[in-house]
Amino acid sequence: MIRARTSVCVVGGGPGGLMLGLLLAKRGVEVIVLEGHETFDREFRGEVLQPSTAHLLDELGLLQYILDQPHSTLTEGIVRVNGRKAGQFSFVTIVPEYPYAIWMPQPIFLQTLLKNTHFANLPLLFEILLEVCKAADRRLRPDLANLLTALAQRSPKEAEYFLQQCLEAGSNAGLAWVTRQVMKVLPEDSRARLRTILKS
Repeated sequence: MIRARTSVCVVGGGPGGLMLGLLLAKRGVEVIVLEGHETFDREFRGEVLQPSTAHLLDELGLLQYILDQPHSTLTEGIVRVNGRKAGQFSFVTIVPEYPYAIWMPQPIFLQTLLKNTHFANLPLLFEILLEVCKAADRRLRPDLANLLTALAQRSPKEAEYFLQQCLEAGSNAGLAWVTRQVMKVLPEDSRARLRTILKS
């Protein structure tokens, strides 16, 4: 028998359980996810990720990581009644920002979440730097900017997510300055998302 202490124990390694475990870990929470099966090689229901899920994955910085895995993209559908076409729809008219659904066998999706390594540094960042960044003392701003810029060059998704959480927890002029310095080395899509938060 293995004994372990943790702050949170999530029972069930399905999509909800793994996503919750990932979100908690990204916020620096010590978490264990328990799953009764050794592998994901079994029958599942629900293998289509709707546009709303794509939006969530994008906000978490995981969408491109998911899209890099084997999948099919669904852009439109036809409704048939008794074999006859009764209507059709296109995701581009429903959700223009994410005009598709993602069909991905659930074992691939779960294994992708399980192996996600983009955010290995976040628990330590939240533990050490969150309060420092929120305060953004004038004397520490250059050092904070240099540290987070180095992280952004190595792992832009981590840097973006960490700055998002800091800004949403309470922005100030110092934190905004640090964020703008780090944004210089981030990809354009990350800069656009952070600019939106800075303007809000």
